Amino acid sequence: MKRCPGLLLPVALLLAPVAMAEPVTIYQCTGADGSITVQSDPCPVGIPQRTRVVDVPPPLTLQPPRVAPRVLSPTALPQLHAGSGATGDADEEAPPEREPPPPLFQCSRYDNTRYLHETAEPEPHCRPLQTVGIGGVPGIGAGMACERVRDTCEPVPDEQLCQAWETRLRETEFRWKFATERRDAQTLAAEYERLSGLYQASTCSAD
Repeated sequence: MKRCPGLLLPVALLLAPVAMAEPVTIYQCTGADGSITVQSDPCPVGIPQRTRVVDVPPPLTLQPPRVAPRVLSPTALPQLHAGSGATGDADEEAPPEREPPPPLFQCSRYDNTRYLHETAEPEPHCRPLQTVGIGGVPGIGAGMACERVRDTCEPVPDEQLCQAWETRLRETEFRWKFATERRDAQTLAAEYERLSGLYQASTCSAD
């Protein structure tokens, strides 16, 4: 069935008075060529028409219904801790417990000099020996000789251990900062960092 283009205009006119509360009568007119027109006025005389009573819908609004504001209490909000996704109810991670410092040993060389070491048996070293040169005179044309000896060591008592570690750190730092060779300075600097890390992680640092 053919539709008349004029159908849109009457519909638009019908939708315009949306504020009307009473029902509206719609007229459907059928032309001689079979076209159908829907309008709000009666059809012309001689043109068949059909009527229909419709209710006008309420006005369309884009505003949502009023919602009462809701305020959250601060105690209802989650409490987050840095570095974790846990809420305030979770316990904070406790810091690791410090361990006692590693043992140290007081060692003595053959010349009665003393030093601190981390093991009870340091590497042996060479003690020079007197040699005899030409004619049995020491030092004239004589070679060099030495004897490999080990130092004697005793453990540092527990009550003196922290003080001994502080002394070892100061001695290592002194040798590092006053080293004459660059290679020796780099080696001593690395040794100082290692010993400092052990000290800081122990109960000596906590005290």
